[in-house]
Amino acid sequence: MENYTEEFLIIDDVMHIKLRGKFPVAVLNSNKNAFLPVIEKCLENACSKIIIDIRDLVINLSVVELHKAGADAAFLSWRGLKVVAVARKETVSSFFDTVAFNRGGRVRVFTDWDEAMEWLNS
Repeated sequence: MENYTEEFLIIDDVMHIKLRGKFPVAVLNSNKNAFLPVIEKCLENACSKIIIDIRDLVINLSVVELHKAGADAAFLSWRGLKVVAVARKETVSSFFDTVAFNRGGRVRVFTDWDEAMEWLNS
C-alpha cells in the first residue's frame, strides 16, 4: 500500500491539495482540527478557496471519525474558506456532508472534477 502523501499547489488563488495513500486515521482521533495545516497554508498564501483531490486516497472511517472530519471541515468555513473535495463514488459520505452543513460549513464533496470546480467558483 502506498504511503500517505499531501501535495499543495496554488493555481489562480485556489489551494489545490492532492492526497494519496492510506489516510492516517489517528489524525481524526486527536483533539486538534484535522484541517489545521490546510488553514495555515491558506492563510500564508491568501487563498479563500480549496479543492482537495482524494480520488487516490485509501480511507475507511467509522461514524465517529466521519463526524469529526465533518465538524473539522466546517471550521474551514468559519475561517472564511470555501472547500470542495473530489472523491471516488464509494468514498462519498452523506453523513460527512450533513455534519459539515449543520455546522455552517461551505463544504461539498463531488465525484466529478468539473462539477466540483463549478461549485467552488459559484
